[in-house]
Amino acid sequence: MLATSTGSIDNGPSVLFMTIAVLIAFSSALVTNISGVHGIFGAFLMGLIIPREGNLGTSMLEKLEDMVEIIFLPFYFALLGMSTNLGFLNDGITWVYTILIIFAAFVSKFGSCAIAAKYTADFSWRESGAIGSFMSCKGLVELIVLDVGLSAGILTPRVYAMFVLEALVLTYITTPLAIRLYPPEIHKGIVFGSTTFRNVTSDDSHGSGTLRNTTVVSKRRITVVLDKVEHLPAVMAFTQLFRSRSSSTPYRSMQKRVAPSIEALRLIEISERACAVMKSPDTLLKTDHLLAILKMFGRLHAIPITTAIDIATYDSHADSVIDYAYNRGSDLIVLPWLLLPANISHRQTVPNESFLPLAHDGAGKAAAANVTVNLSARIHPRFLQSIFEHARADVALFLDRNIENSAQGNFNLHLFLPFFGGPDDRLALDFVAQLCENDEISATVVRFIRKSQNETISMTQTTELNHGSAVENPESDTADVMAWKYHTSRSASLSMSSDSSFSHIAMKECITTLPLHAAVREAHIIKQPSTRLLIVVGRTKHLQVNMDSKDLSDLIAEHGDLDEEVKKTIGDIAAAFVAANSGDGVLVLQKAGFYLD
Repeated sequence: MLATSTGSIDNGPSVLFMTIAVLIAFSSALVTNISGVHGIFGAFLMGLIIPREGNLGTSMLEKLEDMVEIIFLPFYFALLGMSTNLGFLNDGITWVYTILIIFAAFVSKFGSCAIAAKYTADFSWRESGAIGSFMSCKGLVELIVLDVGLSAGILTPRVYAMFVLEALVLTYITTPLAIRLYPPEIHKGIVFGSTTFRNVTSDDSHGSGTLRNTTVVSKRRITVVLDKVEHLPAVMAFTQLFRSRSSSTPYRSMQKRVAPSIEALRLIEISERACAVMKSPDTLLKTDHLLAILKMFGRLHAIPITTAIDIATYDSHADSVIDYAYNRGSDLIVLPWLLLPANISHRQTVPNESFLPLAHDGAGKAAAANVTVNLSARIHPRFLQSIFEHARADVALFLDRNIENSAQGNFNLHLFLPFFGGPDDRLALDFVAQLCENDEISATVVRFIRKSQNETISMTQTTELNHGSAVENPESDTADVMAWKYHTSRSASLSMSSDSSFSHIAMKECITTLPLHAAVREAHIIKQPSTRLLIVVGRTKHLQVNMDSKDLSDLIAEHGDLDEEVKKTIGDIAAAFVAANSGDGVLVLQKAGFYLD
């Protein structure tokens, strides 16, 4: 009744509710202590009557646990230490009894729990051993019981010291024993979904086995990772690529094509706090604000979005994403990344203003050009690199910059793909063709062919290049030529067809000595004030022969510098566009199985 009248169930515990609850807890402890029972049991009874609606107990624990762990718990253990006199363990027979007590307590608890876990719950022996080691740990309650026995005269100071030492030893060995029996590399995680939750194993998560879905052209099942509130606009911007406002049928030829299924995986980092363990994954899946906003966004824009949640330590989030996508059969993993202009040290003013902060005043443009911030302190590039390295599905890193235009409802989108060659660029070319199935998305694809400073390429030589005869790596270039020839021929033959995605794609070639400079210049030419420009690039230079490291270094020297971790994460081509402040966003794609450090 008190929780309801103070609004604590709906809005969290109020000051009045917390004050009365703490007073009742102390009063209950006092009454039980006077009656001859330890005060902890009185406080425990107070905890039982706390309402469970609205996660009220968890919210109260969040407010109290710091005070308890910083003030009360150290005081209690200090008093406990003063009551323990290890000097009573001064002869051999006492130490024999102490060792026997430790052995009996450990074997009885460890053995019974491990066997029960193995033959009752069908856990593996390693998992059963971990359960047994955790159950053999002695906690605060045993020390309290020992303290009660000593106060009541049931235990002598000698026996009390023997049992306290047993509790300390078994508690100390719990963590190293559990890690030894069940090391982190074989851990299994639970991913909670909207319809089911899956037991995800990581035994073969790093490159072993056969890659799945590596030959799929159209992406029909996409996993979008959502870990921070600032990434939500980028996730919305990406999912919006698969809808259309101008007609009731978002995609042309709906009888032949279906919109992809978007699966949002919410990552929540678990902390060492007790309140973090008390949070129910099922409850979080239903009450998480970011997932609720994203699901409503999907309903309003007729985009099918399913949700799942993973609660784990930060170090295991990358494995969780990889294993979830693998078990769900995802064709593409999408990682949103917020990249603000403060992350780039510009040396000159650039014509595009789309990379400005989300909110700024008139002086914001000038200020943003001279601010340098360590990007590594604001985002998690190593988390992204781990997914790029170990993922068994194609990966896309989405950098959405122009949030202001998105908020104004300007959805006319134009894609720009600089095609240099390699498996990642071929993946990007296929994905651009899929995105252009949306009737409000168009694209420009330019194939850049590099020539040396003193080389002149004639029309005959250009033809030879297009047929793969004048290349440094025939295998890769043949695949590039085949992909380019397929898309250009389709674009030419179906350019007049209203139901073809190729009718919205303009394709051309460019022969230049500085391909990155030419690509950045082309992006600035294509950019129109009334249209958002999304740059789509491949991440790595794997098997590419059209790149020059000096081209990138000169481009960055002209426009600004980037953190080394950023360049390593997004790749050289994307780094060139980010440094040059080109476009309203960058989509970086990597083919599954073609990671290159």
